[in-house]
Amino acid sequence: MLSEVYKKYCWTNPLHVDCFKDVRKMEAEVVAMCGHMFNHPDKASGSVTSGGTESILMSMKTHRDWAREVKGIDKPNIVCPKTAHPAFDKAAAYFKIHIIHVPVDPVTYSALIPLL
Repeated sequence: MLSEVYKKYCWTNPLHVDCFKDVRKMEAEVVAMCGHMFNHPDKASGSVTSGGTESILMSMKTHRDWAREVKGIDKPNIVCPKTAHPAFDKAAAYFKIHIIHVPVDPVTYSALIPLL
């Protein structure tokens, strides 16, 4: 089934909703289904991204913008383990977010936050 879906939509570009209305509808349905699974509030929204890096970038930007608008934070930071996906560093650089890397426990790979 995945191959059939890919064949049908691989040439589309969701950024052009005027040309690819079916893709926009599919995205809205996917977001609604995921929201329902996680008991989202009525005004929740979302979008579909192309993969891990883009998802992390969009999340970091969204949280930075929210923190600025709602909390008045103009110099945001994020604490993440040194083993975090490289997209966190990329997002921090792109969106001017200070990143603090913390070591991980060599056995459990848990972030060692108390070392801050």
